[in-house]
Amino acid sequence: GGDLVRATRRASALVEETVVFDDFVHPESGKRSIAIRYRLRAADRTLSREEIDKERDALVAAAAALGATLRGA
Repeated sequence: GGDLVRATRRASALVEETVVFDDFVHPESGKRSIAIRYRLRAADRTLSREEIDKERDALVAAAAALGATLRGA
């Protein structure tokens, strides 16, 4: 989980806080599921929906570069 958190944090300068709130390994398949909450913040403005979407896409892409997939995607 640590590599995933570090890689995704580097993907966005707007990540203020990262919290892993669930880390589960399925006993039969061995697949790991990690739930991470990100708090995005710009000190000088309120983020627009477009900015948030762009940052989310960057976080997902950084996770995908490590072989992770977004559940339901």
